[in-house]
Amino acid sequence: IYTMGAAGIVQRLNAIDGTVVWQQDLRELASREPPMWGFSSTPCVTNDAVIVYAGTEAKGIIALDKESGAEKWTAACGAESYASVQEVKLDN
Repeated sequence: IYTMGAAGIVQRLNAIDGTVVWQQDLRELASREPPMWGFSSTPCVTNDAVIVYAGTEAKGIIALDKESGAEKWTAACGAESYASVQEVKLDN
């Protein structure tokens, strides 16, 4: 199970007993404090990555390795949003 809370903690939890498999802190990864409403997007799990919206210009979107939680890649974007990353297929 993959979760992200308002404080910016992204976790992979064992679905059977709830133990933490890995954990990352968006405050450290993106070098920012939570917005006034907290981090409010949902992790997008796709292929081998868990992609989250962090909301900084330098590291607005962060992809974490699904198995280890290690940072895979980042992308710049706008600083504030309630939006969650979504997988979209264009032009089948």
